[in-house]
Amino acid sequence: MGIVTAMASSTERISLRKKAHSGQAEDLFQLACSYDFDRPKDKRSAIRWYKKAAELGHADAQNFLGESYRDGRSTKQNYEKAVHFFKHAAKQGQIDAQLSLGFCLRYGKGIERNDAQALKWYRRAAKNGNDKAMSNIGHMYMRGEAVQKSWSNAINWYKKAAALGNVTGDRCINCGFDVIIVGIFMWSQQL
Repeated sequence: MGIVTAMASSTERISLRKKAHSGQAEDLFQLACSYDFDRPKDKRSAIRWYKKAAELGHADAQNFLGESYRDGRSTKQNYEKAVHFFKHAAKQGQIDAQLSLGFCLRYGKGIERNDAQALKWYRRAAKNGNDKAMSNIGHMYMRGEAVQKSWSNAINWYKKAAALGNVTGDRCINCGFDVIIVGIFMWSQQL
């Protein structure tokens, strides 16, 4: 069963509930996803089952809880709780949590701002193929945040992101080349 399905029949949901009572983290997570994505949806029940799976160390459940607390979706917004769950999931290699933890660290959401730590988590997510993390690393090189400012490194990261379909990376490459071309033109006019 995928995370997102159209509609759970009552027998499917009953079957998932029976499995979840076994206490296995994956079964708890699947039931949470059913409440979260299948009709009839019940977001409060989804949060309750995500919490149970997260307590057992399920990285995807931890990430979903982090996103819920970050966005205030089905629960009160709380960046500190979001960071708590992102850290646990990120340490287990959950790529979206690595990206989200990097974001929280970069902008001081629920945790003290720390660009060096943000870069560390962006690099881990990028190593695992996350195009948004690659684009964010490009931004950090462009601005000189936690790294020495470098257009060439920024463009290289934007290229990596764009190669994976990242629109921001693609736009930044084009913008970067335009800025470089305009700079060369203006410099040549001064000769």
